[in-house]
Amino acid sequence: MLELICLILATYRLATDFAHEHGPFGIYYSIREKVKDFVAKRVDETDLEIFDHPYGWLYLGIDCPICLSFWIAFAVYWLPTFIVVPLACAGVVSLYHDLIKRFGR
Repeated sequence: MLELICLILATYRLATDFAHEHGPFGIYYSIREKVKDFVAKRVDETDLEIFDHPYGWLYLGIDCPICLSFWIAFAVYWLPTFIVVPLACAGVVSLYHDLIKRFGR
């Protein structure tokens, strides 16, 4: 049960960070922008709007922690424990911060 909780918290941390933060050396931001550029180029080649394009979900989902958590969970599952545990601890801090920000003290 503790392993599952750690996996959940690590997934939460990575998904929220990836969706909203710049990340170390701006890597999360850079990946988000490259994905959006990739999709935008594909959309520009068609007459479709971004929401109607088959890749539209990717453009929107790259900023959504809930959408990202599905894919990130697969990666987190395969990470070694010595990486998952610190991510889980960081996930607790991130969750606490988000709750305080949302509901106040």
